[in-house]
Amino acid sequence: MKFIRLRICLMSIFIGISGFLMFNELSSHAVYVALSVFFLCASGYAYNNMTDEKEDKINRNETSSWNTSRRGFPVIMICTASGIFFSSVFSQASFLYSVIFLVTVFSYSFFRIKRFLLMKNIYTALCIAVLFLVGSGDVMNFDVMLSYVFFATLLFTGSMMSDIRDYKGDKMSGIMTLPVRMGIKGAEKLSLVLIFLCSVFSLYLGIYTILPVLITASVCLIKGYYSAAHKYGSLSFAFITLWFI
Repeated sequence: MKFIRLRICLMSIFIGISGFLMFNELSSHAVYVALSVFFLCASGYAYNNMTDEKEDKINRNETSSWNTSRRGFPVIMICTASGIFFSSVFSQASFLYSVIFLVTVFSYSFFRIKRFLLMKNIYTALCIAVLFLVGSGDVMNFDVMLSYVFFATLLFTGSMMSDIRDYKGDKMSGIMTLPVRMGIKGAEKLSLVLIFLCSVFSLYLGIYTILPVLITASVCLIKGYYSAAHKYGSLSFAFITLWFI
């Protein structure tokens, strides 16, 4: 399960379902959305695990034969095919967004784009937020775009907190993240600003349930509990889903 990053895949379901609930009536199609975004995320992160073995071994003290051999490729292919299939069953727009997601996430890992300053954060935000579009199943319009920007901002903030947590391994591996470039304290202050922006955004959209989670994440950051801050920040997607249910 570590190979596909199960926790992140489950989080992605909340992102996709939020998109579905915001722009569709609750129906059995939500199952297709949940399965689609789960398998798409599993495919992307499984491949990323194979390309990120060095820094993951340092940051999380873990490695696997799935990462270092060809054993992982059948899993990636099955997840990719499953994600595309379920998105195509839902809608043509969802299918198109799933293809965009896969092309982007595979390119990110294959070309090691995270080596360049800010690219990891930008790719994480813009790419994972596409799963929200998969869930919406709708063509791009102002409301969809505004909601996409909100989710991308949340994901960018989460990516920053993840980089703070992984500072040691990224620095040793030569990954030029913002915390590596500006230091832990500077990145911490920037993350707090981003959390404030997310809070303002959520108030504008009328999504109040995530405010306690964002406040808790801020406190953890200030106290230096970076792993906890990242975990609480990730919970915001579950609370957004609950708001629309």
